[in-house]
Amino acid sequence: MINAASVSVLVTTYRRFRNLDRILAAWMDEGADQVWLLDGSGEYESQVEGVRVWNMPIDTGPKSDYAFALMTEGDLIVLADDDLLPLPGMLADLVDGWENVRRRTAGEPIVGIIGRTFLGPDYHANTAFYASNKIDSPVRVGFVGVVCLTPRCNLGFDLRGLPRNADDLWWQMKERPTVPKWVVPTKAYENLPECKDGTAMYRDKTLAPQRQEFYERYYREHYEPEKRIF
Repeated sequence: MINAASVSVLVTTYRRFRNLDRILAAWMDEGADQVWLLDGSGEYESQVEGVRVWNMPIDTGPKSDYAFALMTEGDLIVLADDDLLPLPGMLADLVDGWENVRRRTAGEPIVGIIGRTFLGPDYHANTAFYASNKIDSPVRVGFVGVVCLTPRCNLGFDLRGLPRNADDLWWQMKERPTVPKWVVPTKAYENLPECKDGTAMYRDKTLAPQRQEFYERYYREHYEPEKRIF
């Protein structure tokens, strides 16, 4: 429980085991009511007490986050990457940040630790990037990623066709384009070496064009006509 809200955390992985138990233990220490690991390899056995491991018969990638999130019990749900280590206070910062921006915007917001505003159709050249550890106050953006916190009402949609390297854009640009998204400040996390090594999705040259194609399609459909930057 954080601020009277129950919180469920889901971490999805595929054979990135080196720091997994450190990550899972850190989320447990943060006061999460549930911590689930969705393991696409079907091989991992966690030694962290209280963690539920779901060993998948096949690797469905990030798609499993959105399906399994509906089976959790938390009022708030955290979808977290497997290459970030939460430090003491991170979950409280996310919940405090969510409550702060919820008072400032209509609707039930999604918050995260990185995000971009949309200035044109090129994902890298026409977006402005923000990170939680570089800001002192919340910044409204068009999508958030790496670690996202949301109330349950923003989940529950058709997953057919969801692309492996653009699941966050699918969720937030295609399915929930009008829901407010914010990067909220916190310095309570560590990016682990895995986020930049050869296992990181953004380094896969076959997946990068997929992300650009998806971003441009939904930027032109939902944002460009009204000149929206978020």
